[in-house]
Amino acid sequence: MPSFTQHTPPALGLLGLVLALGACADSNPAANSGPVSPAVGSAQVAEMGSAAIEGADETLSSMFDAVTDGGFGMFFEGGACPTVTVDTIETPPSIVKTVQFGAVPETGPFPPAADDPCLLGGERFGQVYLFGKLVATRSGDRSSEFERREELSDVGFIASAVPDFSTFWRGQRAGSRSFSRDAAGKLLATEDLTTTRKRKTETDEYGNAVTSQLEWSFTPEEGAQLQEDHARPSGTIVVTGNWHFVGQVRVEHRGEHRADGSSATGELVDVDVTHAVKTNQPLEYDATCDGPARRRIKAGQLEFTRTSGDAARSFTLTWTACGVEPTKAEVGGTT
Repeated sequence: MPSFTQHTPPALGLLGLVLALGACADSNPAANSGPVSPAVGSAQVAEMGSAAIEGADETLSSMFDAVTDGGFGMFFEGGACPTVTVDTIETPPSIVKTVQFGAVPETGPFPPAADDPCLLGGERFGQVYLFGKLVATRSGDRSSEFERREELSDVGFIASAVPDFSTFWRGQRAGSRSFSRDAAGKLLATEDLTTTRKRKTETDEYGNAVTSQLEWSFTPEEGAQLQEDHARPSGTIVVTGNWHFVGQVRVEHRGEHRADGSSATGELVDVDVTHAVKTNQPLEYDATCDGPARRRIKAGQLEFTRTSGDAARSFTLTWTACGVEPTKAEVGGTT
């Protein structure tokens, strides 16, 4: 894990990808402890739920991590990544900051050299390589942290437990996220992002992609308000929009045997489904909780209701306590 002191939500767009490796690991076939011949729905919920948690973690980090210096300065401790370019253009009242992290694996030497500053220790994997370009713009009379936009171009990570990256988890995002504050004092975030996810094991390789077109609205608790250069107060979050998942999901078949007597370990199933996202219970952000912002949600539930895709399932994400990752459940079942 890189050691970042982040004073800007834009940089957290990348950090969230790395922090989300814990969610990625949940969809590792080896970690699937479901029953013999689980329904395809269970595997879908495990994979789609992990992808949804990854996205929520990143957005929550961008909205809520403590800010100073107008919410825009970038400060790195320990790891020197990014190293390619960090350009700032200031034309009052706007500031544009471009950060180029490591080279995209397809366009540069890979695996990276052991001394590459964008090759860092991973939370759940032996090594994580960061890559891509982030352009962040803030504007307004005070270049407000509440009026900003992030453009992501192949911003992501590739993580592996082996030096040659022959097996790996990979995630990268492209698209935009913008923030504003309305007249009522709410913090609004609009995202239109596509996340490409890929998993390679010793036995197979599969991938999927998620397009999230979501609206996030944060209302400070009664008596509190958003302030420039201050950490966010406690409050509630409502999420709405559309969420599209397309690609493959691995389904395990434990305890089954083929006609030739060999074990049948699983198969890859194609999924193409769109969900409408709604807030069954507002997410309760507690600023007094310890840990990163993405784990300061003490209660709340989002529902991903299928609107297209005959075989895919609807599911929920439920937050139950600070410091705890949300749980995934199939609507009408459990996972």
